[in-house]
Amino acid sequence: MKLKEVLKADRSPALPDRFPSWSRLMRGLNLSGLRLEESTNLWWDRLDSICILNIDGRYPVLQIPAGYQKARRETTYSLAPDFVEFLRETPKQQRTGPVFLPLGKTRAVRSSNYIVRTISEAGAAAKIVVSRDGDSVTYATAQNLRRSFGDRWALTVMPVVLKELMRPRTLDTTMKYYVGYSAEQTADIVWQASVPDAGGNKIGNHRERRKSSKP
Repeated sequence: MKLKEVLKADRSPALPDRFPSWSRLMRGLNLSGLRLEESTNLWWDRLDSICILNIDGRYPVLQIPAGYQKARRETTYSLAPDFVEFLRETPKQQRTGPVFLPLGKTRAVRSSNYIVRTISEAGAAAKIVVSRDGDSVTYATAQNLRRSFGDRWALTVMPVVLKELMRPRTLDTTMKYYVGYSAEQTADIVWQASVPDAGGNKIGNHRERRKSSKP
């Protein structure tokens, strides 16, 4: 895994294996849709910072204080279920301090710039291409983990729900995740929907199913 290679090249003998802490961060970013700056300020137990409320309740929420938002008002947001499951993997007695603590050269890292650079180096080393423009190639960065979250949930929920999960400034920003799908992705969904069920009916064949249900 290229992330391991990047971390080893920037290693310090004073610290243990750094990979698990970075792997956990990247997994968390992909499952949460958090902005990187939000993830570095996400705490288990500080209400004056971004934090998780009601983690063991039915519907845990993300609380963002007024100081972290352009609207300057405290707000709570829904969390994706798989991100909640990820958070619950942490034993209760360990749910203190920052949620994510990637290890740097000498200590835990809280610098967004350092994290951005490290993940970008890993994306380039792995040659994960996200766009091409002639001879110019753009490799995966931390931002692509958030975009992956948006692409994944756009297949499942309505735009207004995705807007709640990703918290962009406008619904127009959210809609970019819906209009960006390729014809191949759309075709794959349509063809899966047309596979016959156990009764020989196809999902898209509503008219024939209504006829067959008549006595």
